[in-house]
Amino acid sequence: MYFQGAGTKIMSRSCKIMVGDEIDQYPVSKTLSPIEDTRKRGRSYTESIYYKTCTPKEENGAIWTEFLRGSQGYWTLRCKGCGKLTMRSCDFANFQFEKTFDEAAKSHYPIPGTARLICPECGHEHTEADKYQLNQQGAYVHKFPERLDDRPTFQFGALCSQFPHMSWDVLAAKICECGKRADIKAHYELDNSYRGLPYRARNLAKEDMEDLKPHLYLNAPKADDVEMVFLISDTQDTFSPTGVFALDRMDNLWLLEYENVTYLSLAQDEREALERRTGEKIRTVEDMLESHYLGIKPLFHVVDYRGHRQGEIKRYAYSRRNVRMYAGGREDRLKPWKLSHNDPRMIIVDAKYYQKVLLWQLHNQRNTEQNYLWLPELPHATQMEITCVQPGLGKNGHLYENWEPQGEAVHDAFDVLKMAYFAVDFAINALPRSNFRFCDSPALRRRFGGAQKETAAAPRPAAPARSWIHDI
Repeated sequence: MYFQGAGTKIMSRSCKIMVGDEIDQYPVSKTLSPIEDTRKRGRSYTESIYYKTCTPKEENGAIWTEFLRGSQGYWTLRCKGCGKLTMRSCDFANFQFEKTFDEAAKSHYPIPGTARLICPECGHEHTEADKYQLNQQGAYVHKFPERLDDRPTFQFGALCSQFPHMSWDVLAAKICECGKRADIKAHYELDNSYRGLPYRARNLAKEDMEDLKPHLYLNAPKADDVEMVFLISDTQDTFSPTGVFALDRMDNLWLLEYENVTYLSLAQDEREALERRTGEKIRTVEDMLESHYLGIKPLFHVVDYRGHRQGEIKRYAYSRRNVRMYAGGREDRLKPWKLSHNDPRMIIVDAKYYQKVLLWQLHNQRNTEQNYLWLPELPHATQMEITCVQPGLGKNGHLYENWEPQGEAVHDAFDVLKMAYFAVDFAINALPRSNFRFCDSPALRRRFGGAQKETAAAPRPAAPARSWIHDI
């Protein structure tokens, strides 16, 4: 058995079993790398094995390059609900927890004991008490199983750890620490040491703004031309990007206001305490829903249900009859949205479909008189959040449904606009005509056959028993 320092010159010794630890730390050589030099030590044997281990740092690092050349096996947890291997130990997208906001520190902190892991297939919620069984019944799922015999490679993340210092409360705290405005070192630590993946930049990409300029308006629409006003909120860890929209009598969509709002709602005592402490008036999303725009009160509010705040979102949605939850789901070739069978306040939406609608509006629509998207003069950073979504790098990346944010850029404003087109589609096709001020837009005329307001005795569109169509 021989021991040598990482990356030092390998002496002329034959070894049947070789272990290279932290190979990303090996010095780069202009001739032969220490990794390849070590590999040669096994040539004296008919069979030999070379183990390479490392925390990945960058996508072009040695360990990640080796991993991608192999079978690419990800340790995957087995759901207790559906019994399938659905949750990779490196994926935190389905890891949910409740948070509380510290006004003094301007930070969110997880509430201990609220963490849960949600199966993306069946929605079953697992608590930390299930962690041992999830891993005992887990397995490596290989992207290229045909490479297993010659080049098996394996990856695992912190969700498979049984150690107390990798508890779910610790993971939740680390995720809160790595908000979008966190220092880059925190992102490196989360990606490398917790997810077991190479760091990927979250910086905003430089985008061409030319396609957005024709959509900027100087004067807002007149109230007499507006069919309805509504609210849309995306959901981020520490705030809710929120847009106020108006649909006019020519089916044009107007963004009236856009703001990152910290609180969905506040009890009166909470509001008073915050305002005393900060010396500033607090505006919540609920306040925006109660306000008037162009003299018109919003008809409804659609809020994104995904993310780490599902409990908070659901409580808010059930506190008001005109709030509904938007849940991005898998593509349904028959219809782009459907009411949830399990939750009367939730709508399952094909987000890719409305991404296509929005991108067509931004890049192809030339008719500024009808069915056009109008935006106010937004800050440069917000405009970048819209224009950063560009053609994907993979196969069929040119198709609108395959466009992606460049470099994982912040794209909250894009998502809010995308959700707004869903809201318009839903309202036009599902709400009773009494909800609209004039029922005179081309789309509403096509549905209702005229601009006459519905009388009390007129029939309403058929709706599922627990639908919100009759509630607004």
